[in-house]
Amino acid sequence: MNRKLILILLTLILSSGVCLADNFVGGIPLTSVHSGTVSGGVYCDSYYGTADQAIHTAKTIDKTFTLPANAKVEWAMLLTTVYCGHMQNNYQGLAKVSFNGQTLGTETLNVPYNYITNGGNDGKAYVQVNDHVDRVTSDYMMYYDVTSLVKSGKNKATVHTEPTDKKFDGRIKLITLIVAYNDGSGKKIWYQVNRGHDPDTYYSENNLGENYIGSTAFKAALPASSTLTSATLTDVHMASTDGSYTFNGKTLTSGKPQGTYCGSDSWDVKNNFKSTGTNTLTYDRNAPFYKNSLAILTAEYKTSSNKPVAAFSASPTSGKAPLKVKFTDTSTGIPSKWFWNFGDGSKSFQQNPVHKYSKAGTYTVSLTVKNAKGKNTVTKTEYIKVIAKPVAAFSASPTFGKAPLKVKFTDKSTGTPKKWKWNFGDGKISAKQNPIHKYSKAGKYKVTLTVANAAGINTVTKTNYITVIAKPVAAFSASPTSGKAPLKVTFTDKSTGTPKKWKWNFGDGKISAKQNPIHKYSKAGKYKVTLTVANAAGINTKTISNYIIVK
Repeated sequence: MNRKLILILLTLILSSGVCLADNFVGGIPLTSVHSGTVSGGVYCDSYYGTADQAIHTAKTIDKTFTLPANAKVEWAMLLTTVYCGHMQNNYQGLAKVSFNGQTLGTETLNVPYNYITNGGNDGKAYVQVNDHVDRVTSDYMMYYDVTSLVKSGKNKATVHTEPTDKKFDGRIKLITLIVAYNDGSGKKIWYQVNRGHDPDTYYSENNLGENYIGSTAFKAALPASSTLTSATLTDVHMASTDGSYTFNGKTLTSGKPQGTYCGSDSWDVKNNFKSTGTNTLTYDRNAPFYKNSLAILTAEYKTSSNKPVAAFSASPTSGKAPLKVKFTDTSTGIPSKWFWNFGDGSKSFQQNPVHKYSKAGTYTVSLTVKNAKGKNTVTKTEYIKVIAKPVAAFSASPTFGKAPLKVKFTDKSTGTPKKWKWNFGDGKISAKQNPIHKYSKAGKYKVTLTVANAAGINTVTKTNYITVIAKPVAAFSASPTSGKAPLKVTFTDKSTGTPKKWKWNFGDGKISAKQNPIHKYSKAGKYKVTLTVANAAGINTKTISNYIIVK
């Protein structure tokens, strides 16, 4: 493939938004190389390269791996990485890898590497040297199936490098062994191993404006009747500064590399693990350069051959509202599903839920558990007793009218009160829940309701809540009442009985509907003034003859 065609293809990939690796230098994102289920465990240990290795000279690193004494190997992989000394130049050398005294390969490390922005490597974002060796930027990665060579107890891996030109660096970054084994313990562990050679560099951001974030997927498939016991995620990287990670969207805590150039992290991911479907790990750099090499996800689970028997406990089972109750599943038979009915209209599918009862009452709780063999239900009648301090509230109808006014009061308190005390504001009281009271006199009345139960008492007061009106009695004054024309007079309403309307007749043919009008008399004379007031209860009139004298 010619360089022009390669560049055209790369341009199409970048313009489409596809980002399978760092789009500047290239790489191999992590993908699954093995998965399965064992009745034992998954072992992973590494040598992490340190800065005290000599460069440009032959060197040998030994790493001893110790497996459990009763381990029976089902699958094993040895992975090692060697630094050539340059991101693209072809500095040449040899690497001899052996395991438990048997040579796995004598690898010739003599291929150049081209950034993907420089055309790539025959159109690829990496160099595949052979079926078990690749090169990405300055590192060669070698990986070998050692299933038949691993034994219980101690195992020894040896990596020897030497230059075939004076510029070959040859430092060994990783020697990692992953083993899936059975040990007769009866444990059931699902696992998946994802391998890659995936760099994340500042070149991509600085030159392409892209912030590459790598990701890798794990396809879990635990049995439907299983119960998850634990889940662990392990990541092995090549960088002097650890990256940042998320698992199924949750941020994971980064660590400090165990070696100068590489390290690993291990996290408890039980709370975010999906027993079926896709679990996703993302990784991103925290320094100019970072590479991800391996990610291993394991999940231990239990299964049952019996129909479950539902049982539970709760604490506390009584108290004041709001009452937070912790329910604990004590069912036998390894249920895989739970269904709680808390008796207040709320439900839960968690194994050990915490539920808050907001209202007073006595609640019946039931738990249904299920696995592949069947289901079972247990019910505890009147199990949770919740008492709430009442909150006083009420309404009344009507709240306005003429005396005598009969008013119906309605208790709207919450918290299930057991006692009521009404104060109607006119000296009368009642202990009924919904009393009817007659107001005989006009006035504005404050009403108070106090409610109580075993949890406490509460009071609500509504000021000027009931307005009782009587037929008004007209009365007024004026100032001045005599003087020279033109005479401006201020009239002041002094009526009783809460009138709502006023009609003034000033005796000179003029009238007003204001409560307290000002009127100007233009001519001399003696004037009779009349005020008529009205409300819903009736009307009344007051007349004062010769009240205003104008000279």
